[in-house]
Order: sequence, then C-alpha cells, then structure tokens
Amino acid sequence: MASTFRVDFRAGLASVLTTYQAANPTLLNKVYSYPPGEYNTPCAFIEKTINERQEMLNGVWQRILTGTVVIVCKLISNEQATSEQDVLIDGLVDAFSTNFHAASGSSEIEPVSVTDTETTAGEGVRYAAAIITVQGTKQEGRL
Repeated sequence: MASTFRVDFRAGLASVLTTYQAANPTLLNKVYSYPPGEYNTPCAFIEKTINERQEMLNGVWQRILTGTVVIVCKLISNEQATSEQDVLIDGLVDAFSTNFHAASGSSEIEPVSVTDTETTAGEGVRYAAAIITVQGTKQEGRL
C-alpha cells in the first residue's frame, strides 16, 4: 500500500491549527488549509509547498517533510498588537510541540523555526506575518 505521509502531515498541521483556533477564537480568527486571496486577520494558513528529503541508514528509511504555516496579523505598531501577535505565535509553537503525533501515531511533527516578516494582499495592503516551519519525520524498515 502506498504511503500517505504527505497527506497525513498536511492534515496534522490543519488539525493543530483548527484545535488551537477553537480554544482561542479571539487570538486566531480564521484558519485556511491553503494561501487565501485575502486575509481575515488574525489568521493562519498552510503553504502549498511541502519539501521532502529522505535518508537511509542501516536499513531504516526516514522521510523528513518540511512545511510552513503562515500567521498573518494587522500591521499595527502599538504595544498591545505586538503582544497579541507574540502570544499567538508562542501558543501555536507550543501547540505544534505538544501535538507531535498530529500527523499519525507512527510519525512526529515539531516546529523548528519562526521567522517574522511582512506580507501584502489585495491592493498592496501590508500585514505583519510570521512563518512557522514545521518538520515531520516518519521511519520505516528495521526499527
């Protein structure tokens, strides 16, 4: 049977995001499983691209996927908005860390980096953004 790890990985990312949103609706307004055309902030989406590398060592095949979750917030320079964005990012990093079997019981996901940036949408409207890079690992063979 063919592996469904890529599908499971993307579904795991979406599951963590929607679970976090249900528990924190004022911090995370909208979750998209794809990059949206416009933002309903604060929101999060999963980038389309999932990169993969594979390693074979002593009969164990390891698939390592890397995906990104983008958090988008209004670009406001006041202290409260900055604090709310930091709380949202910290909460999502914690959610990905504690739900390490979100993709499947036989794989692990973990956040590996956060990059703050800006993005634009629509008619050049600027937004604050953070990119959370999440890595997923699955091993098969002699374990």
